[in-house]
Amino acid sequence: MKNKSLKHAITSLISVIVSTLRGIDYITYGDNDIVIQKVIKILKEQENGNVTQRFCLAILQKCSIKDNLIPVYIENDLINWVLTLVKKSSHTKIHMFCLDFATAMLANVIHSRSCQLYL
Repeated sequence: MKNKSLKHAITSLISVIVSTLRGIDYITYGDNDIVIQKVIKILKEQENGNVTQRFCLAILQKCSIKDNLIPVYIENDLINWVLTLVKKSSHTKIHMFCLDFATAMLANVIHSRSCQLYL
């Protein structure tokens, strides 16, 4: 998807869907992590603080409650991505929503058994 408006619309819809555990299960049905992988890809393409980035972080934070998804986060280097975002915030204005959701996601990832084994 190269269309910014389409990315914005899709990520906003996914964010609403994953607002419940049942929605997360629906998006990841049958251990399917392709949606999460695409969201991570979109996240990394965004300018810091834009609305689509915020939707992506909200999706990833909500889905980080599922242990079986944590390896996808690790494989896509989200730990370092979040740490880099936090470092940037010391000298660049980063939207507070991005920092809140990124660090909440990071806490869930680090708390997981698979991340502890990885580290």
